Amino acid sequence: MDVKADFTTGIFVTEQNSILNVNGAKLTTGVATLNGSTNILVTNEEAGELNVANKSENKGTMEVKGILSFKGNAVVSNTGTINLYYTAQLTGVTGQVATLNNSNVINYYYAKSGDKKNVNITNVEDG
Repeated sequence: MDVKADFTTGIFVTEQNSILNVNGAKLTTGVATLNGSTNILVTNEEAGELNVANKSENKGTMEVKGILSFKGNAVVSNTGTINLYYTAQLTGVTGQVATLNNSNVINYYYAKSGDKKNVNITNVEDG
């Protein structure tokens, strides 16, 4: 599925072999369970943004070149792999720190951990 324009959706689940491409647009979700590959891309210099809510979970592989954001005080789980490239950002809401419960590797590929704002990550292992 290619997301090329901003939209808000409710609860959704992606299939294990699915590919979700967020291309320079903002996808705001309710609870999301991401089983396949999620690509948050930068297209025409505009960062794609996936904004996830409480109790969402990444079980697949997430390739972040844009922005992975979290709603206020969200608690999100990662049992898959998150790869942060270049100017990737992890962003929460000011004054409402989100928590990413991580049980797998978060790889930083030229991305700075300083590009993380208002998000606490548990059990960080940098590759």
